[in-house]
Amino acid sequence: MAGSPTTPTVITMDSPSADDDNINDRGSDRGGDRGRQQRTMTTADNDRGGTVIKKFTGFATLPRELILEIVQLCIPTYRPDLKQDVAQLSAVNKSLRMMCIPTLFTTVQMRTNHHRFSRLVRGIEGSDVLRAIHHLRIISVLPRAETSGNASESWYRDTPAQFASVLGQMSNLQDLDLYFADGYQSLMVAVQYELLKQRITVPSVTKFDHFAESTTHFIPTVFTGLNALHLTLTMGKSPKTIPGLSTIASKLNLHTLSLCKFGWQAKDFDEIYDLFPGVTKLIIGGQIQKFKFSTVLPVFERFKKLEILGLTDIFDFTIEDVMTSLIDEEGDCVCDCCLGDEPCTIDTNCSCDECHYNDENYEDFHAMAQQSLSMSMEEDQVKNAVSLFEECPRLETVYFQLRNDDYSTRYRPIKDDNGNVDTVTIDEYEDWPKIFTEFYY
Repeated sequence: MAGSPTTPTVITMDSPSADDDNINDRGSDRGGDRGRQQRTMTTADNDRGGTVIKKFTGFATLPRELILEIVQLCIPTYRPDLKQDVAQLSAVNKSLRMMCIPTLFTTVQMRTNHHRFSRLVRGIEGSDVLRAIHHLRIISVLPRAETSGNASESWYRDTPAQFASVLGQMSNLQDLDLYFADGYQSLMVAVQYELLKQRITVPSVTKFDHFAESTTHFIPTVFTGLNALHLTLTMGKSPKTIPGLSTIASKLNLHTLSLCKFGWQAKDFDEIYDLFPGVTKLIIGGQIQKFKFSTVLPVFERFKKLEILGLTDIFDFTIEDVMTSLIDEEGDCVCDCCLGDEPCTIDTNCSCDECHYNDENYEDFHAMAQQSLSMSMEEDQVKNAVSLFEECPRLETVYFQLRNDDYSTRYRPIKDDNGNVDTVTIDEYEDWPKIFTEFYY
């Protein structure tokens, strides 16, 4: 029978009982929060015929250092961005929430629109979360119903000053990646203005990703500890035409420079050297126009401190290049349906079955022409890598970007006893180098 001297009774309780004070009088610890404490009471025979009471220590009563270690174990090592278990743990009570904040908010990434972003900025100002953020990436766009920023709207009018203030409160921020699409000029420029107006500095930021459509003049004033910079250039821009970059280049103490552009031209690499000759890590991604890298290798040999070099191996051909290649491959297509004596072009919308400008045939012929162009521009990258290692004695690694932007082929030198380059090691499908390693998209 339950409760008899020969049958123990086990009772589990999740919340404090009226007997807590009596239990404490007998030397037991007591937890104050609901759901964080369990006690096991066992009634059994002993020599005195009394009641034996045992108690399991509640999770939240453990030493803080031990709880923090347990919190870290809740995150899968193969996917450190999965923190659902930690989020659930933080909802138990205020004490656990405060201990989970550093783990939950060390890395913050968000894709949102400007309205939601504005509400978030208003709600988070002054929060303890801000001091926990080390890595921040924000991608914000205008809502679909809008086409541009309106200075009369509250989200636009208030957000720049508030967000500048929020950035100033992130005392442990190290990596910052900001991209405000659609209305970028109005919102991002306003944020830059407010950072300078409020004299906000974020010296802890060492890595910054900036879409170089707007000016860069604020960067050395706000991010005084910056040593790694990524700039995305728009088509037709060169490094020296980025607003403010020529002025601030000498004020930046960079060891890593990363640039991305569709349509690199040979002259652009001379400009990179003129602005940042002392970098030790240089990453050039995107696509290059119709020239071979072997023709610009002497530029990189001038970087005397260069240790790591990443170069895109992807070509950006103009429509004129492709059309010329198409004509070279297939010849002029003179069809009866064409008016006059000129051959068919993509603009004539030819309907002849055999014509390679026919809507059904054009895509295949276009792809073939582009592939033919790429093959004509291919080089022996092993030879190029060896040449770079021979002329740049401090160079340790060269990456050539593959068709997939996330991967590359990595080359490292093997030197003889005299320090001369004998050959190179080749590792395929290595991660393309980036200034950030904490973000997952």
